[in-house]
Amino acid sequence: MAKDQEERLSVDRKRINEGLLGACYTQKGWFVKIKPCLSIDKVKFAFVKMNSKGSGFDVYCDIPKFDLLCDDILAFRLERKIEQEKALQVSDPKNHQNPTSWVHKTGEKASKFVRIGAGKSGVLIQGGKAGEDNQFANVPCAYDDLRIIAKWFKRVSARWFDEATSVIIENSNTDRFHNVTAEDESAIGYEDADTDEAPVVEPVKASIKILKEFSRNGNSYRASAYDEGNKRNVTAIFGPDAVKIIEKKLPMAEFTKRYVGNSLIVKADMVKSGNEYEYDVIGLGR
Repeated sequence: MAKDQEERLSVDRKRINEGLLGACYTQKGWFVKIKPCLSIDKVKFAFVKMNSKGSGFDVYCDIPKFDLLCDDILAFRLERKIEQEKALQVSDPKNHQNPTSWVHKTGEKASKFVRIGAGKSGVLIQGGKAGEDNQFANVPCAYDDLRIIAKWFKRVSARWFDEATSVIIENSNTDRFHNVTAEDESAIGYEDADTDEAPVVEPVKASIKILKEFSRNGNSYRASAYDEGNKRNVTAIFGPDAVKIIEKKLPMAEFTKRYVGNSLIVKADMVKSGNEYEYDVIGLGR
């Protein structure tokens, strides 16, 4: 491709032509490129030092593990972990200096790693390589950068999963004579037993402080918040019914700007799953 044609390409098209899911840059220090390596069943984090003629290191992650990370990114579970991590950095900065919301270690004696979590402003992707040439990279980015990477991975990896599925099905049929014994049969009554703990749902009234900007998903809005009375991080979800109540008083756009960093009294249905809390707001005020 001629140089002038290359220069006219958009940033997205240049990354597509490189075969990248995405890339995050800083003005100085390091940048990282995330590239699918489907032929070896991996995703590569390529950390490169700025102005070093490509000097850096690579960290590889198995595709199924990266797929789980993308699930957490797109479902905003990772965002909630990052908000909880930020609170810990404020309350106990000495013991929470490095990002821990997602950690991947690989290499001999876990000599390489990628961590994703809370940074000074937004999200921090951190890479490291131990050994004679110790290297350590910090690359800040926005949560939306992670979402874009995750969405591209889902599109690109679909072909890999389809091929892997075909191989599993084909090879699962090679043992044509299965000798199923009574011990292999499910015990009567157990096959339908639900042993998973169901989410706990209960109505709450709470004074919550909105911690960061609202994100919109269709007719709903969500924001990371802090329940000041119960002293816990929560995700506040304003569904269509709550939005209607709010817009009787002021436009939703103005509401989302006004309450970032401020306290708000809400009535909500609380859903607790593990250590995470979601407040589905159904009303405002006392």
